[in-house]
Amino acid sequence: RRQRQMCIRDRKEAREAGMYVAVCSASAKPSVIFCLNNLLGEEQFNLLDCFIAGSDVSNLKPDPEIYNTACERLGVDKSKCLVIEDSMVGLNAAMGAEMDCVITYHSGTEGEAFEGAKLIVNDLSEIKLEDFVACKQRESVVDDRIVNQEA
Repeated sequence: RRQRQMCIRDRKEAREAGMYVAVCSASAKPSVIFCLNNLLGEEQFNLLDCFIAGSDVSNLKPDPEIYNTACERLGVDKSKCLVIEDSMVGLNAAMGAEMDCVITYHSGTEGEAFEGAKLIVNDLSEIKLEDFVACKQRESVVDDRIVNQEA
């Protein structure tokens, strides 16, 4: 989960660019708070623009409710959102909410097709904010599991 931690920590750069950072986890709220406090520290966790846990919504992923709720709370048009997920369940939730999605796969999800994702990578540490912006505008998917593809 180190790569997502880095992504959340880059929120200062996102905020300076007029973007919001939200965490939408289907896990139980106490578990997510514990994990995020340990990853980010309490002060940084409290600076998130929006935090929604599974207990805050009626329907869990793959239902898009958690992402739609985040958009409503932030007052953001869903076409401007980019979701970072690690599974087909999360991708289906993002697509159900009509939001673009970046996949950070892991050993348990590496073999999934992730059809509909804009970017599929194992490691977000080399991905910069401008790469996220560019992937929203790109028509084709970039998948680091495929060798010799054009970006």
